Amino acid sequence: MAKTKKYRCWVCGSLHVIKWGVRDGKQRFRCKDCGALNTLTNQGVSRANCFICFRSWITGRQTLSQLVRESVYSERTLKRYFYFYLDNYPTWKIKPSEKLNLLIDGTYFTNKVCLVLYRDNNIKATQLYRLTDGEWIEEICEDLQNLLSLGLTIESVTQQQGGMSI
Repeated sequence: MAKTKKYRCWVCGSLHVIKWGVRDGKQRFRCKDCGALNTLTNQGVSRANCFICFRSWITGRQTLSQLVRESVYSERTLKRYFYFYLDNYPTWKIKPSEKLNLLIDGTYFTNKVCLVLYRDNNIKATQLYRLTDGEWIEEICEDLQNLLSLGLTIESVTQQQGGMSI
């Protein structure tokens, strides 16, 4: 039995898409849910659809076989895109600031993980973070040394209420 190809809407991500005529020799499609029109030649739409699948795989805890059943892509195609996304993850960049006024705060999650954030109050940006099992003075000193070794000048350090004392 041949698998019928499903098309995904580029606007809402729905799989309720039907053929909607031909224009300039290209098949057009219309979403039954939102009414958006598109053609298959748009590579941006294809990349966006693959990223929807990637996000479902990562955050929705769907397996590859589930994604293959509900999408238009084969397992091999999905793996190729997923490996590309995993290999080209965003890198953390420290924003330049003349003098850092750091706010340090730890947030605890249910899986016994603590996220310690180092936020610059002047430019309102997170400069550094650490995933750990607690707010340990040794780790905080190490992180502050790392910021100093990058050429940043720390003017002040403030702990958030309920945090540890330095």
